[in-house]
Amino acid sequence: MDKKENCNSEIRFGFGENWLEFEGGGVKEKEIVLAQKSLQDWLGLDDLQGKTFLDIGSGSGLFSLAAREMGAEKVYSIDYDEQSVECTKRISMRETMPHSWTWTIERGNVLDRAYMKNFYNSYDIVYSWGVLHHTGNMMLALEQAGKCVKENGILFISIYNDQGIESKIWKKVKKVYNQVSERKKRILLVFSSLYLYGYKRTGMILKSSESKNLKTERGMNEYTDLIDWVGGYPFEYVAPEKIITFYLNRGLELKKLMAPGRKYGGCNQYLFVKRAK
Repeated sequence: MDKKENCNSEIRFGFGENWLEFEGGGVKEKEIVLAQKSLQDWLGLDDLQGKTFLDIGSGSGLFSLAAREMGAEKVYSIDYDEQSVECTKRISMRETMPHSWTWTIERGNVLDRAYMKNFYNSYDIVYSWGVLHHTGNMMLALEQAGKCVKENGILFISIYNDQGIESKIWKKVKKVYNQVSERKKRILLVFSSLYLYGYKRTGMILKSSESKNLKTERGMNEYTDLIDWVGGYPFEYVAPEKIITFYLNRGLELKKLMAPGRKYGGCNQYLFVKRAK
């Protein structure tokens, strides 16, 4: 593979280590239900019976599990981070669906064209939430993800919003976080949380690092999400209109969008449908 194409930064946040801590806290039924509801709301489907589901950057594996519990007949989970792969394998033990159905979990690189050709035009649903902007080559990752969708299939992704100068500052914060001691990382987490959420919410989030009880709408622990946000590097971002145009030129039409505006510092969410030829 071409070195430039792979573009794996020497400085890289250990997402898998973070997710193993999340999984080690005991993923409860509530988290699984919340993940299923998130998929149902965005996909507009009550279940995934007869559907194939590709999870690019499976992370904790929670949403791969949710897809299985919703009846997906084939789930394929890939992640670049070996510890994320291990976390997905551990959470797969929670599945209740028949084992005759297929769930494959493996280490894979979305930037590897030769590897990704195995998935081209093969999946009803391609899911990649908060992943492609951490690869070190976001545009190539976006292209590869889109190629995996079947005709009339769905691409559900989330990508960091372009906030202009603020996004550039966060990129520097993230890079520093991955270069400093554990004590300084903790300080960066506290100040980042204060900036993002204020004093009261920060106290709740930091306490959740021990209790694991403060959850997001997608079923994740908020402290885990905070570490992901501050530490997540490589880090890229893009305005919604660029994503929409990028995929429109590749035969995918936007069906649903959550893009609160330029001041929004989180992930814009997109649901595309691949046009039949």
